[in-house]
Amino acid sequence: MRVMLDNSIPGHSQLCDWAMGPQGPLFGAQSHCEVLGVARKKPHDDAAFQTQVDSLFTIGRLIREKRIEAFTYGELRCESMQQFIGDPMLDALAECEIKTCPPAIERSASSEAAISRSQERATRRIEKRGLDARLSQIAFIQMLCELGEGFLRNGRL
Repeated sequence: MRVMLDNSIPGHSQLCDWAMGPQGPLFGAQSHCEVLGVARKKPHDDAAFQTQVDSLFTIGRLIREKRIEAFTYGELRCESMQQFIGDPMLDALAECEIKTCPPAIERSASSEAAISRSQERATRRIEKRGLDARLSQIAFIQMLCELGEGFLRNGRL
């Protein structure tokens, strides 16, 4: 059986997500600071949806046993770059071979306005999680796109 994995599948296969937590007082400091770490994801309120998420461990096992052939494509891989990547022990799809196939529709041909709306939504999601959007992958890619040719040597950074 062949299946196409969209971005929600690898995202839900992770048991943990990035989280900011207190470190405690530093030596000689009166204030506490926060550190980046991981925290277990809370179960979903919708029991039926949580059952589907829980079934990803079985799907991962079936992929590793080569009973299911999993696919994705380049744009989905790029979109999934902002998802948590943690310890393989915390991932239902760890060590699963996910093959790449050509997309049915070339979404990168979308209008610039659609891309801008997508970036705004992603920025809101990042800020909603309490993270600094200026440190996001979107901001990094935008900075790379703004680099002039003076930064390139032999066609490379």
